[in-house]
Amino acid sequence: MDIATQLDRIERNTLLAAKDVFTIEDAALYLGLSKSRIYAFTSAKEIPHYKNGGKRVYFDREELKRWALEMRVPTNAEIREIAEKHCFESK
Repeated sequence: MDIATQLDRIERNTLLAAKDVFTIEDAALYLGLSKSRIYAFTSAKEIPHYKNGGKRVYFDREELKRWALEMRVPTNAEIREIAEKHCFESK
């Protein structure tokens, strides 16, 4: 990656940190997904988003964060703990 590309990426990340309302491009960068994947999620109504009368799509930073973190996968230790509790409660 050349220096100009790296500087552009740093600048975009800095600007993104100051925003609460994201565009498609911002949301893709924030989530680490492609714009086409974000469009697919909005089309399927699988990601929270807003439309302001036109074609523009907007996203709320906190809603994207909650959406990205809503399907937590438990650790092996947590699964063992749940299983142990279940076994002791069953007796």
